Amino acid sequence: MRLAHQPACTCYQQPSFKKTMQKIHITLLIILSSVFFSAGAIAQNKPLACQVDKSAGLHWKNGQWATTSFTTGKFILIQTKDGLTTESVAKVFKTGKSEVFCMNFGRALPNTNCTSWYGENLVFDPKNLNGAVTRLLGALGPSTAKSRDSLSVEAFSCTPF
Repeated sequence: MRLAHQPACTCYQQPSFKKTMQKIHITLLIILSSVFFSAGAIAQNKPLACQVDKSAGLHWKNGQWATTSFTTGKFILIQTKDGLTTESVAKVFKTGKSEVFCMNFGRALPNTNCTSWYGENLVFDPKNLNGAVTRLLGALGPSTAKSRDSLSVEAFSCTPF
């Protein structure tokens, strides 16, 4: 015996429109958040193809410094959310990773500054993707030396690939 307020069939009731929309919203949120998290993971290590635009310096010749230019070169830097990897900078310096120290100056000046034990310095602007490399250790030593290492500065620019 059926009462007047009971439905004819209680085996299936169509879900309400509100519950269906909630399920769709949850599904979309899950999909979008997974896309954002995976994109963030990819962007954590961004390789940059860098090219020396100009270089100049000093070369020790006949007991005195003479101005000179150096050949331009190419190298790869790896940019992370915290700056540059010490591995990629060590390759630019042609030295070991343990001989390179990098630091980021923070929000006020977001540039990265890396130094090696051998008098090399790399500064990098992560917004404009450009910077410079200096090599200054060659200035050390007695002025009577027959040979010294060269001093150089190289301005470079990078593009992501």
